[in-house]
Amino acid sequence: GTILKIDRYGFLSGSTFEVQESFRFGKWADWYDELEEEYYTQQEELLLEMCSCYGVTEEDVLLLLDYGYSADEIEEMLCDSNLLLETLCAVRCEEEFCCE
Repeated sequence: GTILKIDRYGFLSGSTFEVQESFRFGKWADWYDELEEEYYTQQEELLLEMCSCYGVTEEDVLLLLDYGYSADEIEEMLCDSNLLLETLCAVRCEEEFCCE
């Protein structure tokens, strides 16, 4: 890495450093990953609680999650009922085709 310093008079100075892999992928990265997992778990739970307000069953939301759609993508689909219905239809057709 490189650090560039500009002082208040506009003069540039710089230096270099070596990235320490152990810090980058150490305990701090694990801590961040745990927070991200909790966030998405809470977001999915909220989707399951609120889906009935949009005329969608919990089973539909779980199907989309199991099929690989993210909670963010499902949330966007809830705002576009045509997209949601088309996606659910396509997923159900794929599920039926796979089961035959």
